Amino acid sequence: MTTATRTDRPGRVIAILEEEFEDFQTEATEFLAQNREADDFTKFRLRQGVYGQRQPDRQMMRVKLPFGGTTSEQLEAFAVIAEDFAPLGKGHLTTREAVQLHHLPLADTHDIMQILGASGLSTREACGNTVRNVTGDAWAGIRDDEPFDVTPYAGAFVRYFVRSDLTQLLPRKFKVAFSGSNED
Repeated sequence: MTTATRTDRPGRVIAILEEEFEDFQTEATEFLAQNREADDFTKFRLRQGVYGQRQPDRQMMRVKLPFGGTTSEQLEAFAVIAEDFAPLGKGHLTTREAVQLHHLPLADTHDIMQILGASGLSTREACGNTVRNVTGDAWAGIRDDEPFDVTPYAGAFVRYFVRSDLTQLLPRKFKVAFSGSNED
């Protein structure tokens, strides 16, 4: 079931599929019960934006913010996750317009994905050899020097490649940025 509207408005670009949360919960439970090979689970969890850390049973989740946009509701979701699940009580903003949350227990990742999804955020393909977060110019659509607003093109690119069979097993990660200005 899709819960997020597909728009070009920053903060609401990637469709949220609730069945992916359940699939992740099933795979994580099977892995924790030692019914899944570590290599197979690693490939699966990376496509879901969950990255293993050196500490036992601790994960980093990377949350995509297409074009770097977010809403107050989404910032509130990050605050809830940092307070309730992240032992250090914080997250990190990346140079690729994403948020990383560290030291999360694997057993909690399903609940965290649901909190993020309810606010319109996705971890889908934020890690692994896929198309990563598509970054954009924060001033797109309002700059005097841009020939056109790149936002709808960046949005179409994101929606086309997220979950695409073409991009699930790339040889390496693929990073894309859109800008309509010579200054960026």
